[in-house]
Amino acid sequence: MTICLILAFLVWVPVKLEKDYTAQGNLDIHFIPPMGYILSEQDLSDVSVNYFGSGFDILKFKLFHKGKIDISLPDRQGDFVFRNDQLNALIREQNETEVEIIANTLEEIRLFSDLQIQKRVPIVSAITFRAKPGYIVQGDIEFLPDSVQVKGPKKIIDTLPHISTRVKTISQLSQSLEDKILLKKTTGVQLNPEEVNFRLYVEQLTEKEMEVVLRNHLSLEHEKNTLIVPPNARIKVSLPISQYESFSEHMLSFTLTSDSLVQDSLQGLRALEISSALPSVQVLDFHPDSVRVLRVVSEE
Repeated sequence: MTICLILAFLVWVPVKLEKDYTAQGNLDIHFIPPMGYILSEQDLSDVSVNYFGSGFDILKFKLFHKGKIDISLPDRQGDFVFRNDQLNALIREQNETEVEIIANTLEEIRLFSDLQIQKRVPIVSAITFRAKPGYIVQGDIEFLPDSVQVKGPKKIIDTLPHISTRVKTISQLSQSLEDKILLKKTTGVQLNPEEVNFRLYVEQLTEKEMEVVLRNHLSLEHEKNTLIVPPNARIKVSLPISQYESFSEHMLSFTLTSDSLVQDSLQGLRALEISSALPSVQVLDFHPDSVRVLRVVSEE
């Protein structure tokens, strides 16, 4: 009895599949733009369609084509607007299967095309970093590579002067760091690469003290006829260990206030300022913070 039922089923299925059917379903359409152009949208998902064909052909389409079809757009420049009848005309022309497909969508389909271009743009950092106390990040962050290839519609690519990294915060750095970071994506734009390496150089800080002769660093009127009291200054700076030996007083800037702090031209007390032009070097302390500039009157 069971064998008879199986044989009957095996005979019945081919007979049924040879008959013509109308079936409803959804279709994914992939549009192929003209050479050198790009579309605002290349895929339409779940387009409501009717299928006409034999049961066997409809089953084969479902199994092997997975409900998808490619449509090449006409080789012309400009935007594409399709109504239901125009979309069905394209489907009839390019459908290579045995199944007739009729789209039921009533909505107007608009595809915006643009010339596809590419260029290289620099990478800018959205990484915030901070060193641990007693350490310093030397120089700027380095990216490898330092630029990225962008490809997409001309109207978008022309507005991109650079590509930013994803936002990232790194704190308490006490040693040099090398890592990877993703680039921030822009809709409709392809990035190559999508991820880059970056480097941060971190150094430990130390302190250096020195005593300098102020006259060697101050520009004074009537220099030959003036005295600076006291003549020397003691300075303490914070700097990276690698710069300890090479750093000298000549890398500091010395200035005096232009006006005397007291109303006595013979005992002109003026404020002293000492600073570093190097971003990695910080003046921690100096003494004195003011000096007297005395004018010497020679006797003839």
